[in-house]
Amino acid sequence: MEPLLSKVSYKLVPGPTRPQTEADISFRGGVPRMPAELELPRCQRCGDEQTFFFQVAFPEKHLWHGWVMCVFSCSSCFDKYDPSPRGHYTAPDVLPDGYLDRLETDYRIILYPADSPTARMRTEARQLLKFEEIRFEKLRVNNRHYETKLGGKPFWIDDPRPIEEIEYMGGHFVFIGQFMEEFNFFPALEDAPPPKASGQWIRTKPVKAYGLFHVGGNFLFFGTTSPRVIPPRVLIVPTK
Repeated sequence: MEPLLSKVSYKLVPGPTRPQTEADISFRGGVPRMPAELELPRCQRCGDEQTFFFQVAFPEKHLWHGWVMCVFSCSSCFDKYDPSPRGHYTAPDVLPDGYLDRLETDYRIILYPADSPTARMRTEARQLLKFEEIRFEKLRVNNRHYETKLGGKPFWIDDPRPIEEIEYMGGHFVFIGQFMEEFNFFPALEDAPPPKASGQWIRTKPVKAYGLFHVGGNFLFFGTTSPRVIPPRVLIVPTK
């Protein structure tokens, strides 16, 4: 099948660290801006509050324009024998209902409408990472470059399984964006504890940093298309 593609592609560029405001909607670190009625996610393995890493409001002409995506991951526990995200390689061609729910044990991807009247800074959330604004730079929509971006085509290093052919709850998956290693290390606050995955700070970075999904790396995000799945959900595919 011919995959759906967004009509725009934007590179995500972290801006300078500054105080967070209620007007901010696309950013790294700080505290999430989410509807008041949504619960802050907790890890299903250890029970601790998950760490907020970043959120983006999808731009005009993106397939998910009108939605905001918030990304959380637990930094209090880590199982090297059962790392997350992990569901793509062993997934059947037709995923059973609720499959994506069962994947999100120690991470959580939350989507909500960008025009939600109850969205606000969730100052009650535990903040471990420094706030940085995310800026968007327009790219050619058909590029496959190695960079963090929303929309366009995915950058594959290894031979991919055709994600778009996997079915879920009456629909398929579309490429939403990719978050590559240079984006996936997040400066920590001075009093933040070391992340559990390594037990120490990542020494290759000039500042103390947390890695997305424990260790950083490269991740491709594919989204649901089924009208039965509202808000839409994300299937995360690690790539080398």
